Amino acid sequence: MKIAPLAALVAALSLPIATSAQVIQQPPVQAQGQRGGGASQYNHWMKRLAGVNLSGQQQQAIQGVLGQFAAQHPVGSPRDPQAAHALRGQIFAILTPDQQAQVHAQMKALHAQRVARRMQMQQQQQQVQPQPVQPAPPR
Repeated sequence: MKIAPLAALVAALSLPIATSAQVIQQPPVQAQGQRGGGASQYNHWMKRLAGVNLSGQQQQAIQGVLGQFAAQHPVGSPRDPQAAHALRGQIFAILTPDQQAQVHAQMKALHAQRVARRMQMQQQQQQVQPQPVQPAPPR
């Protein structure tokens, strides 16, 4: 008769472990490193909007727009510049004029950083590449 309470105790203790194991085993919606239409745009816009103070309503609206875009452009789908441009318009329609100006300023700063980095890399490549040896002038 003592076996039944012991079995009930073991079952009760193992239930949370089994439940948590099921949660852990669920695959993530998007694995890290996967890039594609919606996923890359999602990451792109999250970086752009990271420093912008968004309200909860704005965050939800932007998440919805990005989620819809990601659903329409799954991982591995070809780039769609027109859809990306439309996405930008939808996101900017959610932002206030001050927030739009802030995002534009961040975009300009990032562009300037990329240009400077590209110029620096080109200069380093030119310094590393050996110059062709000029033949000595005849004597």
